[in-house]
Amino acid sequence: ATFSTEKYATAFTDGITLKEENFHGILSKTNKQWFLKKKSAAFQSAALTFEANLIDNEINSGSIVTYSIVGTNKNGRMDPSGDRNYKANIVVSDLEPGAYKIQANVTDSRNNLKIYRSQAISFYVTYPIYVTWTLDWEGWDVGQSDLNDIANIGDTYGMPITHFFNPRIYVKNQYTINKISSDRAKYITNWVLERRNSKYDEIGMHMHMWTDMVAEAGVSAKSYPVIQGTYGVDVPTYAYSREELKKIFNWGRQKFIEYGLGAPISYRTGAWMSGTDVLLAAQDAGFLIDSSGRTGGKVNASIPGSTEVPWSLDITTSPYLPDNNNINTWNNSANQRMRIWEFPNNGADSYWFPSSELIRRFDANYPNKGSIATRPQVITYLSHPHWFVSVDTWKIRGLLNYTSNYLYRDDEGPVVYATLETIYSEWERDKFINGN
Repeated sequence: ATFSTEKYATAFTDGITLKEENFHGILSKTNKQWFLKKKSAAFQSAALTFEANLIDNEINSGSIVTYSIVGTNKNGRMDPSGDRNYKANIVVSDLEPGAYKIQANVTDSRNNLKIYRSQAISFYVTYPIYVTWTLDWEGWDVGQSDLNDIANIGDTYGMPITHFFNPRIYVKNQYTINKISSDRAKYITNWVLERRNSKYDEIGMHMHMWTDMVAEAGVSAKSYPVIQGTYGVDVPTYAYSREELKKIFNWGRQKFIEYGLGAPISYRTGAWMSGTDVLLAAQDAGFLIDSSGRTGGKVNASIPGSTEVPWSLDITTSPYLPDNNNINTWNNSANQRMRIWEFPNNGADSYWFPSSELIRRFDANYPNKGSIATRPQVITYLSHPHWFVSVDTWKIRGLLNYTSNYLYRDDEGPVVYATLETIYSEWERDKFINGN
């Protein structure tokens, strides 16, 4: 709680003749300093609790006590809550982002209606800076040490994970790349289900166009052009038509339902190889979120002949509804934009990028540390579970050690750890349309 103790305070007359100054004591406090600006009703319950205790016996215990937020029209009666103590629960999430002050006003009915004001206590209303951690499951087994480490990070930092889970593990005739047994497929399925049920993780869908999976989905698999710079055996998702992709996506969603994973709303394409047909097919299949967007360049910058990614977003691009004809732009005209939301992978991939770059991208999206955010933002990071312990773990731990300094839940700032589906539920309701 935030406290203020007032010993000498100016008495406000409001037209009533008073002495120049009155000696009194008021102990006032708020439950927290940081509050989220939300248009929706979902966060309205996160009220500011303001208390004032009349610790100076000179003030009549039967006084009328009110609160006022300086510079606003928010004010009201404070209710008695014990001996000489008064309390009010105040919704502040509808205030515009900014720094505010709240104070108690005491009208002493016994002493010529003297009015005293407590010292003002500061609080902040801010939009959230969402940080989300996503895992791309590539379609084969994951070691137990990797699973344990991922779970440890999620639990230690209170970070719910968005799993882009891969239905290729359910393919009966596996021949494209690493095989997984049905027992292990069942095991890792149950592992992510347990995470979702107990830790509120999200289960989305991730797909590379592995030819064995494409064939089982009932589509003629393509062998060209092969993506250069990754596994060397799959073609870009954009090589398939909208109708073919819709069929593949529906096969994957059906497998999720068969194995108890439910119907996913989030999708990410393999190696970020998306396109207009890819997003429209994902939209057709029932996905509400895509998280394939990123900055431009090669899929593997260390390989000169590596395939170029089809994206050209900035690291500060916010979620947006893509233009029907260009996945990298957005349009204010509703009939010219897709219905699927693009939540970019703007925080980078912890495999390809060093921890310094992960932190730099957080800094770019929240440049003024300790200050309010005047617009909401989402920063999405990507890791892979398969080589997590050997490559990613210390990068992600270093990142979260840094971002945890500004957590909303710790009353330290605007940062909120959340899954994409949780963020989407508020983003869609609040209608933040454009990525700029």
